[in-house]
Formats: sequence, structure tokens, C-alpha cells
Amino acid sequence: MLIMQFTPYVKMFRNERPRLPLNENLPKVSDFKNKIPKNIATATGYRNFLELASEYGGHTIAQFRALRDKSEL
Repeated sequence: MLIMQFTPYVKMFRNERPRLPLNENLPKVSDFKNKIPKNIATATGYRNFLELASEYGGHTIAQFRALRDKSEL
């Protein structure tokens, strides 16, 4: 859900992306604050943020792909 905030589709509803670093710009009551790894939450550049988030999500994506491949057998 968080990564979707950085896609072009969000511009259909609002014109600005979340500001970095996330740990300083998310609402204090946000559920995301406690779930985002510190290195991602403190990233100050969008390129660095994307690299860290992609690396973090890569493990989960690999698990989904393995499950998909099993079901295709």
C-alpha cells in the first residue's frame, strides 16, 4: 500500500507524493510508522528509498513466485 503512494496513479486523486524521510512526514498515529524498517523510513532520496524498499520486498515477491510456480505444475 505504501509503495502505491509513489506511483503516477495517485496523481489522479492528489498531486503530491509522500515526502521523505517517511519517519518525519507520516502522521504520528499512522500504522505504517511501526511497520516500516528503519533504513527505509529514514531514506532521504527517492532513488535510495526505492532501492531499499525493492530489496526489502524482494523476499516476499520471491515467495509468491515460488508458490505460483508450484501451482502451475
